[in-house]
Amino acid sequence: MGSNLKYYNDSVIKESIDRILSEMASVFAQCGQDSTLKEIKDAYKKEWALMDEIAKIDPEFAKVIRPYNEQEWKRNTTK
Repeated sequence: MGSNLKYYNDSVIKESIDRILSEMASVFAQCGQDSTLKEIKDAYKKEWALMDEIAKIDPEFAKVIRPYNEQEWKRNTTK
């Protein structure tokens, strides 16, 4: 599987994706026990948008980190 991923074959793409992954981690690191439900939902929305950015760079890598579809995501984040 790894051989199909641009992430593992192109250092520039890997660096770009790693930067986005770092931003994704930061989004959730800023959520804490005192975060409101709206802030947590906003973090999930930001995560989804960042995964969309990754999908533009390497669609196959995006499938690895986001194995679910948008309907499943919305169902799980809008409760």
